[in-house]
Amino acid sequence: MNKFILILLITLLSISKAHACSDKALSPQQNYTNCKHHAEQGMSDAQYELGLLYQLGGGVKQDYKQTFYWWSKAAKQGDARAQHRLGYMYIQGYGVSQDYVMSHMWFNISNLNGDKEAANNREVVAGRMSQSDISKAQNLAREWMSKYSKITH
Repeated sequence: MNKFILILLITLLSISKAHACSDKALSPQQNYTNCKHHAEQGMSDAQYELGLLYQLGGGVKQDYKQTFYWWSKAAKQGDARAQHRLGYMYIQGYGVSQDYVMSHMWFNISNLNGDKEAANNREVVAGRMSQSDISKAQNLAREWMSKYSKITH
């Protein structure tokens, strides 16, 4: 029983640390330092938050390439928010070349991982695409999901 309590406490501590990088009580620089530390340890929540800090310039110089880097890492771990944001980066051309196929692909993946708003954005971008490009995006999404996702469709 004591081992169980110890494991539970360690787990809770780890979870609380993962969210510490987005603490509004901390300075932007402290949030950045905390997020970077946890992101480098592979915590997807921290990778997402670090990407957000780079996008907004919170505690660090705005840098869309770093935004893309950290959101890509979180996306590979199944973070639907990061997947959604990658779709947004591609539709707008922030830090990447504007690419509706890639945008559609990421909105598809995000939606499959539970982000319902991503379906709306997927439809917006689909309105700018040919049927051939939509099919290409859907195939890319299926390939990505089979490589990185535990969800099988």
